[in-house]
Amino acid sequence: MEFRLYMLFRLFDHYTVWTDERAMRVCKINGFTADSKFAIKAYLKYKSFIVLFISLVLSIVVFGFAVRLFERPFSEDFDSVYNCFWNVIVTMTTIGYGDIYVQTHLSRLVIIAACIWGVFILSLFVVTLNNITELSNEEQQAYEEIRKREI
Repeated sequence: MEFRLYMLFRLFDHYTVWTDERAMRVCKINGFTADSKFAIKAYLKYKSFIVLFISLVLSIVVFGFAVRLFERPFSEDFDSVYNCFWNVIVTMTTIGYGDIYVQTHLSRLVIIAACIWGVFILSLFVVTLNNITELSNEEQQAYEEIRKREI
């Protein structure tokens, strides 16, 4: 499994528009290298909601299956993968209904990691929404002028 993730990362590193030969030349002119870190930042800037949504869904799936793996032998509540996904979603959004909860120590570690990761992902959604709705200087001036006329 780790090898597949490594290969996926390597494909992302070598075959994106942000790390091809042209991007490497442009980045070299500007004084830095076009590596995978730059590619991730560029994708977050270019298609932020899509990247964050995919990250959120993948996180729910990975944490859900991890909870199911550790909790299934000890609790009947986690026989269904959908209950595991529900538990991870409720935890990642910090709602915490308490209708189902983990009981083993390994599951608790997974849920703690899911909670921290969920807060991080959801805060990135808020920052992205703020950046998208932020007015440019020209738009801000027009907004203030229109607002002055209404008052």
